[in-house]
Amino acid sequence: MTGATGALGAHILNQLLDNPDVSTVYCLVRGVDALGRVSESLKARGLNLPATDSQQARKLKALTTDNVGAPHLGLSVEEYDKVANSTTLIIHAAWPVNFNISLSSFRPQIAGVRNLLDLASTAAPGKARVVFISSISTAFNLPNTNNSGNSSSGGGGVTMVPESRIPSLEHAAKTGYARSKLVAERICEAAALPSTTTTTIASSTNGPGPDPGLGLSVAILRVGQIAADSVNGIWNPQEHIPLLVRSAGELSALPRLYGYEGRCEWMPVDTVAATVLQLASRLHQRGHNNNSSSNSSSGGGTSFYNVVPPRSFSWNQTFLPALRAAAAEELGGPTTTRSWMGEFEEVGIEEWLLRLRARAEILGDEAEVRLPAFKLAEYYEQTYSASIAGSLSEKKEKKGSDDNDRSGLRFENAKACADSLALKTCPELSNVDIVRKMLRHWFASS
Repeated sequence: MTGATGALGAHILNQLLDNPDVSTVYCLVRGVDALGRVSESLKARGLNLPATDSQQARKLKALTTDNVGAPHLGLSVEEYDKVANSTTLIIHAAWPVNFNISLSSFRPQIAGVRNLLDLASTAAPGKARVVFISSISTAFNLPNTNNSGNSSSGGGGVTMVPESRIPSLEHAAKTGYARSKLVAERICEAAALPSTTTTTIASSTNGPGPDPGLGLSVAILRVGQIAADSVNGIWNPQEHIPLLVRSAGELSALPRLYGYEGRCEWMPVDTVAATVLQLASRLHQRGHNNNSSSNSSSGGGTSFYNVVPPRSFSWNQTFLPALRAAAAEELGGPTTTRSWMGEFEEVGIEEWLLRLRARAEILGDEAEVRLPAFKLAEYYEQTYSASIAGSLSEKKEKKGSDDNDRSGLRFENAKACADSLALKTCPELSNVDIVRKMLRHWFASS
């Protein structure tokens, strides 16, 4: 697997190490001291350290590589052969989360996808199954084809994203990150075609010319918003939601959100990890996919899943009140969340952005620490465009209207829920107890 030093990867690794049916887990890790980095990642998330469990320690093999896009995945020939001789499942969860770089900057990662698919096709035990962790941002510009206005399907303004192939690369968000994920989806899909099929997609990173399909069994998981784990409430404080909340004390305000961002489709990271492994097991059980790209004669094919929760909750009507209640309960402690947050006003996103930028100008160099959301000001402005429209029309709405009824994207997830009990029963991260744990972690990190 890749990505073991990230939040999702750490939880996937932890669950693999706990699985008695798993004999060995190879983690491809960037930088020196691969095992040390993996151990620190687990520790930071409150998970078991292999060093404290001899059985887990024997299972875990951390290998250093600086570039999975290099020949042999950046490993020595001996290491590569050892991995190839025993691999039955590949989980590719590593990807730079950077919304400010171009598609071409992701060329090494795209080449790495191809290399991992080649590894899967030559694995000695038989072709290895492949799970690619993609993103729902690959469909953020999918056009609305629902013109019926039927309320049962979300209304005429709602775009339904199916658990199938995204028709065009133009349908991804306009970031290099989203587009690179969709390019990688195409390469995975091409590798799942029968070996009698030729394609130029799979060879796009290795030069021109047709390339045969590899007949692999591949699952493409478009994962939505990964949030705090359901036990400790640990959520990376550098992500956009934690940064926004961590800036509330300095601004004495938080924005009201609408559209897609106002509909909190958050999933505990440990639930997503369990979902990944359950969907991976379905590849083994079924042998082919859940859509028309299947290759049942050779046991290959592509399974597309939208990994989003079956239920959502409102940022305005549910999360903000829970946040206020959780912060209030912290009053009186030795190092209180209240001392960081204080009372906060709910304002429109445009007003919040004005306050954010004005306060950052006053703070100067201190803004980076005291106002961490400022570094993502442009991201908030672009991403929360529906909230800006919502702020302008808020006074025209009927009292008690539900933010979740607003137009926007809806990701179908019936297949994912059918194949993963963890996703089907995904807990909601809106109760005061778990929100309190989030706050303690975020402000302790500050």
